[in-house]
Formats: sequence, structure tokens, C-alpha cells
Amino acid sequence: MEELKYTEITIGNNEENQKQFNSKLDEMKAFKEKEGEDYIFHHANNIFEKAGNDPETKSRAITTVCKWVLAYASYATQDFYIDELSKKHKGKRMFTTEIKKLREVALKPDVDPNLKKPEHDEDFETVSRYGFYIEDNQYMFMTKSGEGYKVGTNFIMEPLFHIYSKDDNKRLIKITNTYGSSKIIDVPSKLLTSPDQLQNYLYEEGNYLIFIQKIQFMKIIDNISNKFPLCHEFKTLGWQSEGFYAFANGIYDPKSVYQAVDEYGITKHNGKNYFSPAFSVVYKDVRQDDDQYENDRYFVYKDCGLSFNQWSKLIQNVYGDNGKIAIAFLIASTFRSFIYQVYKTFPHLFCFGEKGSGKSQLGWSLSNVFMAGNPPFNLNSGTPVAFFRRLSRYRDSAVFFDEYTNNLEETRFQALKSAYDGVGREKGKLSRDSRTEVDRVNSACCIAGQYLPTRDDNSLYTRSIVLEFVKMTYSSEEVKYFDQLKEAEKTGMSSIIVEILQYREVMEQEYTPMFQEIFDRLKRQASSEEKYFEERILRNYVTLLASARVFEKYTPIDIGINYPEFEKQCYDLALEQSTKISDSDALAAFWNMVVYLLDSYLIQEGKDFTIKESYQATIIGKSGNSETIYLNEQYKPEKVLYLRLEKIHPLYMKEHRAQHGEKGLELSSIKDYIKHHKAYLGNTKSHRFDSMNTSAFVFRYSDVGVNLERDLSAPSTPQQ
Repeated sequence: MEELKYTEITIGNNEENQKQFNSKLDEMKAFKEKEGEDYIFHHANNIFEKAGNDPETKSRAITTVCKWVLAYASYATQDFYIDELSKKHKGKRMFTTEIKKLREVALKPDVDPNLKKPEHDEDFETVSRYGFYIEDNQYMFMTKSGEGYKVGTNFIMEPLFHIYSKDDNKRLIKITNTYGSSKIIDVPSKLLTSPDQLQNYLYEEGNYLIFIQKIQFMKIIDNISNKFPLCHEFKTLGWQSEGFYAFANGIYDPKSVYQAVDEYGITKHNGKNYFSPAFSVVYKDVRQDDDQYENDRYFVYKDCGLSFNQWSKLIQNVYGDNGKIAIAFLIASTFRSFIYQVYKTFPHLFCFGEKGSGKSQLGWSLSNVFMAGNPPFNLNSGTPVAFFRRLSRYRDSAVFFDEYTNNLEETRFQALKSAYDGVGREKGKLSRDSRTEVDRVNSACCIAGQYLPTRDDNSLYTRSIVLEFVKMTYSSEEVKYFDQLKEAEKTGMSSIIVEILQYREVMEQEYTPMFQEIFDRLKRQASSEEKYFEERILRNYVTLLASARVFEKYTPIDIGINYPEFEKQCYDLALEQSTKISDSDALAAFWNMVVYLLDSYLIQEGKDFTIKESYQATIIGKSGNSETIYLNEQYKPEKVLYLRLEKIHPLYMKEHRAQHGEKGLELSSIKDYIKHHKAYLGNTKSHRFDSMNTSAFVFRYSDVGVNLERDLSAPSTPQQ
């Protein structure tokens, strides 16, 4: 068979292909003019005849013929040839597949001759595994042909830390673009698996662009994902369960030393990484209006240059006896989480007094120890979110709430009450299940106002240690001490916290037995002196006494307080506060209303109550039978009040609503309060009033606290 002579076409880049196609097309046209028949059909017959039935040879023949067909630019012409050739030489599927493949290769975009190849061995390792290398702060991806590289992004990512959280999982990343612009950002982890969403997020930060598809971008993420050290963000500053105290700018381990955060806001403790966003370069350029960590920047460690003893003396020179209470309150606040864990309560410090009396300045002085310069929270204007954030964000610290009034919005008032019991705000989560989220109370509360918290039956009053401030003229020496204290507070006072924190283990070991010993002793003392006290109020003061006593007895720190004098001060204040409550609570209001009913001639002595002098009284005993009790051991006669409570109560309810615009206490509540009052002796089944014998409540008249005795010679009806 005659040896075939034709030009073979080698598919290369677009420019070379075009030259070969043009040359082949000229050859085919010349053949047709000379021989009078079609070049492709003629030579196809020859090569397929020569190929016979050998699969490999026939496959090469199909490829060769298809390359000739590609010389025609028109797809219609190409398709005509393929149809005719496949009919004559069989195998339409093979012809169609081959022409399609050759079209894709022949029409493939040229490889940019300016694209560079990796110059370093490590780049080749990255390319072989991930298909890209890094050059000029951009990811260069291999093209499909494998003959060059194209730009995948105009930036690179340096992995810093994986900040782990169930609710706020994110990565700390340094990004640098081809123009040399760098930024450290925190990126929600879920965005890294979505190039489209990540592109929007990055572009908000600057000129950071992604040019590749997701499958290629995921190669970058695969490359960096194992290079993020695990890290935990401080959701609460202050004392941590891992055994250290976290300031926004560093941590203090009582067994070690203070350690500042690095430029990324990271510190290490026992091999673990912790993230404090307030002092990370991520947020250094945030405007104040957008700064969600503004308050955290006040909660920092600063060395004020004063020892705890020096600070204590300065506080007492400025605030006198109230300063002693403040010192003990600060110590207790620094260990609040432990105290609350044991007793499930922690008292508020309430500073009460007229404007300019110094009450708010004491609140500032306590707050400045933990958060130098941070303004107090205004109870009448701050938002609910900000209010609960103050309570929950800082564990084992004292936060300052100012401008208390008894007209405070109900929800906020109840929140202050609940904070005593450590109860915060419970919120439902935006999820399909019934999960909730709780803003826990982690801080001690210092509250200041011009009004005593007598609202709601003194509920907040009994939850507070109340300090009264009186406006006065200060000496030049007192002014000098005040200026010294305020100047030190500007610097920051948190180093005195660190000084007492090193004795946390001592507090945890000795506080509980010390509390019980002091509480039991003061209860016995009050009973022996026949002094009235509210147990809750006494416990509040013992919280401070036990804190001061542990430090005085078991640590080398001189807190600057004479403990016996301080105990007497707290004891007297507890009794005084208890007495004020007995004069102002709901039961006292009831007795005052009884006096009003008597003076308004709505009730009468002898008909609704009697006062009888006796050394004994007959009451219903625990067995349900009548029994005689003696009023004192000397058998001396005392005045006994017999009261028809069920008859008087409706009149009390009517007048209470008329005077106060609201209901008084229900009969069951009045009975409960009465039975817990020191004046109550018991009930009697039968007592003689003017016209009948009936049951009555029996009281020691001298302890009731109101005067129900009137001059019987006075007119029995109101004078006209």
C-alpha cells in the first residue's frame, strides 16, 4: 500500500494551533483543486484501511482524522465531517468523543507567559499537596494545564488562635494583602468554609479579595486549619475556676505572679491559652461608639504604689467609721464567689445621705479599686442589658449603682433584691428547643441614694448594710487626705486586690468556722441584753466581720482595723438597723393604722381591745388546751393587750386603701407577721370584752410600740 504523506497536527497553545490549522487548511484546499476530491474523505479511507481492526491503530486513526476536521473553524462543517466519517467507518460515539476532547484542548486559553513558577523547595511541597504556593502576599494556584500559576487571592492568612466556644466560635487571623496592608481580625469559624460570606466579611476590613472557587479556597483552609492553637475567651473577668484572677490586661495567680497579655490579648496559664479581647490589637482601632469592650478596659491591673494597709488608713481618714465598713466590704467582695457558694447570699452596701454628704464618693472609692475611672451605673437611666452585664461580667468585684430612689422601675428594683440571693436574669435562646441562658450575678453591689430603701416592706433594706452619711464641713487635713485618695484612684488601685488574693486558700479554710463563731456569739449577746435584731441583718454584718477577722488572725496583712472596736460598731449598726425596720415595716404600719382607727373613733377600747395589768396570761398552748404563762420571772405585773384582730382587720383594709390607694396586708399575712413579733404572747380562746366573751390575740403591751391608752374622761365621740 502506498505510504501516506500528510502533515500531522500537534495541539499546543492557541497561537501554535492556529498556525497549524491554517497550514493544514491550505494543504487540503490545494489537494482538492489538484485531485478533484476531498482531502479528508480520501485520506481517511487510506488510513482506516491500513488500520484494519486493530483497536490501537484505529484509535490513532480517529484522532488524526479529527485533527484534520478541526482545521475548519465552523462547528457546522466539523459536525458534517464527523457524521459522514462515522457512517462510513463506523464508531460515531468514538468520533464524537474524540472531537469534543480535541476542541477543549485546542480552544484552551493560553498560559500567561508572565506567570511564575515556585522558586523554593518548600513551595513545591505545598503545590504538590494543596495546588498553590505563596508569593508577593497572594496565593498562586496551578492552572488546569499544569503549565503555570494564576492568582487565587490578593492576600494571605496567618493563623494565630482558635478561640473556642459553643456560642461564639472564631479564629484570630492576621491578613496581609499584596499592597502590604495588614490587619489582625477575629473571624467567625463558620465563615471560613464559605468563601462568598468570608469575602463580604473581609472586604469590610479593607482590600482583601478572593478570585477562586470554593473547592480551591478550601485547600487554603485545609493548609492553615491545623496551625491554630486552641484558646478560651474570658466571658467573665475576675476570679476564674482554674485558680487565677483575670484582669482585662493580664492574669494573677495567687501562687505565682502577675502576667500581662501579649499584643493579641493572649495569656497562658498551666499550658492553656486565654483571650482577653479588650486588650487585643484586633480592637485597637474600634471607635468608642462601637466598642463593646469599653467597660472591660477599666477592669485592669495597675500598681498604685500603696499597700493594703496604707490604703486602709487613707480610707478611714477620709470616711471615718464608714470607711471601716468599706474596707471589710472590699475584702468580702474579693472573695464573693466563695462566700456565696457557702451561704447562697451576699449583702449589698447601701450608702444613704443627702446630696453632698459623701455617699457617692465612697461608692467611687470602692469601684475604683476594681475599675479605675469607670462611671457608676445610673439606676434610673441605664438599659436592662447594661445593668445585668455589670452584675455578671466581673466575678469577685464590687460594682457601683448610683441614684437609687424608692420610685425605681419595678423590674430593676426586683433585680436588686434578687442580686442579694445571686439570682440573675434568665433568657430564652433562639433555638427550637427550650434551652435558656442565664446572666448570673457575680459582683457585689454598692448602691447609693438619697432615700432609704424602705419600699416593698423593707425588702431591699434588710438585704443591705446601710451606712448613713451626713453633710458636714471638712477640715483642711481631711480635705488633704481626700485629695490624696482621689489622686491615687486615678492611677488605679487594683494592686491592693492582688495583695489580699494571695490568701484565698486561707479564706476558704477559715471563713466558714469564723462566721459561725461570730454569728453565734453576737446572737447570744443580743439575747442576753434583750436587744431586738433581725437575723438576716445580723448575718449581713457578720459577713464583713468574718472577712476582717480571718485576715487579722490568719494572715500577715495588717488591714488597719481594730477588730474589737469594729465588731462593736457592726453589732450596734445591726441592732439599730433592725430597730428601724421594726418601726417601719408592714406590721408597724398596721399598728399605726390601729392608732388611727382609735383616734378616729372607728374602734373603741373595751369593745375592740382591752389593756389589762397582770403578771400572767392565759393562752392556747401547743396541745390546743389553755395554759397559763408568766410575764416575767419576778412575777411583777405588766400591761397585756387583748386584740380582736378579725374585727379590726376589715376596718384596717378599708382605711389603708383610702389613704394609700392600695390594699393592705391580708389577714393571713398580718397573723403571720404578728406571730413572729417579739410582742406576741399567744392566742386566747376567751376574753371578756364589753358585751361578750370571744377569742383574742394577746400581746406584751410595752413591746407593741404604739400608744393605745386614752383619757377615758374625754368625749366618746368626735366634737363638732
